[in-house]
Amino acid sequence: MDPKILTVGPAYMDILFRAPGIPAPGETVTVNDLSAVWLADGQGVNCAVALARLGAKSALSCRLGQDVEGQRLYALLSEAGVDTSPIIADARSATGLRLLLADGGAVRTVCYPAANSNLTRDNLDAAFATQPEALCLHLDLAEETILEAAARGAEKHLPMFLHLSPVRADFPFAKLPQMDIVCLSDTEIEALTGIRPNGSDAALRALLSLSKTVASRFYAVHMGDRGTFLFDGRHFSMVSPVPVKALDNAGAPEAYFAALALEYLRSRGNMTAAAKYAGAVGALAVARAGTVASLPTREEVDAFIKSNRIR
Repeated sequence: MDPKILTVGPAYMDILFRAPGIPAPGETVTVNDLSAVWLADGQGVNCAVALARLGAKSALSCRLGQDVEGQRLYALLSEAGVDTSPIIADARSATGLRLLLADGGAVRTVCYPAANSNLTRDNLDAAFATQPEALCLHLDLAEETILEAAARGAEKHLPMFLHLSPVRADFPFAKLPQMDIVCLSDTEIEALTGIRPNGSDAALRALLSLSKTVASRFYAVHMGDRGTFLFDGRHFSMVSPVPVKALDNAGAPEAYFAALALEYLRSRGNMTAAAKYAGAVGALAVARAGTVASLPTREEVDAFIKSNRIR
């Protein structure tokens, strides 16, 4: 039986606009065709949908505005099989919105958190009323909300997974209870520790430094095409990547994180198996365009693992 996992994280509607160049101050860049695309996004949305598509019973705690964008996100989450009962409809704020201006590989982002900023500790009652068996947390919310969710998870003895993204060096990590897995990228651990993990020795030094700040049973550093570096406080190992042609990284970090947490639970704490499964999910996600649209199903992942002989 797959576990019920509660995700506490933000929800956004993105407007992606592709242009031939980034306009300078006062400059207007003209395009010859309509290139704006609306995308469901946000760490909470991506993680919750990824879990649902991978077969978990998934619930999401977030706030949406009572507007068209909020209705679109709510419908998308419902259609994906996510339990939307913890979602709060905010009558005073708009749904979170981000403007993404893409010029080739470079993307500039303007973020308006809106209703996401209003998700408070009091809103978590509905979230924990879903009786979750595990908890996925993201840092892109108010500090008090993250700390309260973690405290409630620890009180209920839930397995807890923390995605250290976006990087917040000033976050009071010492107030968090111990996590089961802390997941982050190589650039994020460098930002937090000042150590570039460009080899096993450097990665180990970075994780030893991080472990003094954030308590966890396991740490997983996703290092792109170099694979995943795992550390349990004493021992480390490297899990090889799955080679694919990367098309779009949007949504892939949350897909990887969701898969890591889910397979860890399915395999009863086998971190190597969890990292291999997450690597396959992440590889499928980066090989596709879009955010939610890039998130693979359980059947697609199983077929990919079989065809690539991932064990």
